[in-house]
Amino acid sequence: MKNNDRIMNEVYKIIIGLILLSLFSCGNSTKSTKEQSLQDSNKNSEYVKSKDGVLHFDLNKAKDDPKTIKLSEVCDSLIYVPLETKKGCLLNRGIHKIVKDGEDLFIHYSHSLYHFNMKGKLICQIGKTGRGPGEYVCGGFCVSKKNKRIYALSIYRRRILEFDYNGKLINDKVRINDYPNDFMYDDLTDNIISSHDYELSTNGSIDSVKYDLYKIRNLKCEILYTHKSKTFPKKDLKKRKYGFGINGANIHRYNSSLYIQELSNDTIYRIENSKLTPQYILNNKLYKNEMNYENYMNVCKHKKDNSYRKKLFYNKIIGESERFILFGTLEYFLYDKKENSFSCIINNNNGRYEFLNDLDQEVLSTPEFIVNNKFMVYTVTASTFMARYDYYKENTNDKSSNSFKKRVGQIYNSISDESNPVLIFARLKK
Repeated sequence: MKNNDRIMNEVYKIIIGLILLSLFSCGNSTKSTKEQSLQDSNKNSEYVKSKDGVLHFDLNKAKDDPKTIKLSEVCDSLIYVPLETKKGCLLNRGIHKIVKDGEDLFIHYSHSLYHFNMKGKLICQIGKTGRGPGEYVCGGFCVSKKNKRIYALSIYRRRILEFDYNGKLINDKVRINDYPNDFMYDDLTDNIISSHDYELSTNGSIDSVKYDLYKIRNLKCEILYTHKSKTFPKKDLKKRKYGFGINGANIHRYNSSLYIQELSNDTIYRIENSKLTPQYILNNKLYKNEMNYENYMNVCKHKKDNSYRKKLFYNKIIGESERFILFGTLEYFLYDKKENSFSCIINNNNGRYEFLNDLDQEVLSTPEFIVNNKFMVYTVTASTFMARYDYYKENTNDKSSNSFKKRVGQIYNSISDESNPVLIFARLKK
């Protein structure tokens, strides 16, 4: 009996020892995880810092240390949309804007608007292109998903035309006295919010000039609120020989909030209660001296050289999702909210600023848009799509390539070199 008690005591000691060892190990593991997390956070803080609730992104340091980011780290699936080709609807890569409402796609190409569905079928052209009554030369558009209405900006007629989803003209009476750079429909308030270019065509000093950054309008385009830019640098332009509009106010929507980016101070603001609240600041040494007369004159001299123009300007925000924010002009940067990491994107296979494509051979370069806060959208011309498919079909025999061939083979057989582009929607991870 005593021997049994002694054995049981030894067993209890062993069990207690194992429990204590386990707890100690867990504590060390947790501590190690926290230490690693802290190290990662400290490393990330080199590129992104929070000050008074505003995120500051250091584009310079991130660019000096670019990261290879696989497309699979950002997206989990792809959707192919081969746009139907019909007479009178011949598109190329230069798509200006895409708005998605469920299965409906609205596309601004050249001076026209088109309605496709997510299978690529052309539903209709929205209205007619022209300068006569009921016609427009499109300078931008927005969509009310709640009211199922499309609002197109007519450049020459200075009007906002209202259409239904079937392309039928509803209203051609709304006049507009200014020229927005971009505008969006706010379904929450039934107002149109427009942003504006900086126009430097004045013949005198701009010391006292204030530039409209954005305006809130009702459906009659009566201006309800105007925000003036106070950060535009003061410079005497009496010797100016050129009129030059600067694309300085870009709008994007993230959930129920609207954000606008101001060119002159690399700041992205949230529009809240008709006021601007700083949200993100891009620290970019390429634009450290802000805008000045000499820079503008150089841009005007090289106005046909778009690459020179882009080098002068900031890295604009391309779009925002639940998890990611994408910035870019010549270089591209990604902020991962979940990981609190900010990186300059580079593809080490070719040294270009783009994601390393490990999902699909047809995804090229960087996306043109982020749509509905859920998708990055790539535009691939039909001839490029076919050429790449032919190459992989002939030169690759692995299983993933066979899966790829099967997936896009039907599209390949339905298009020709003269067909409209194939849109690829890459679903962003949450």
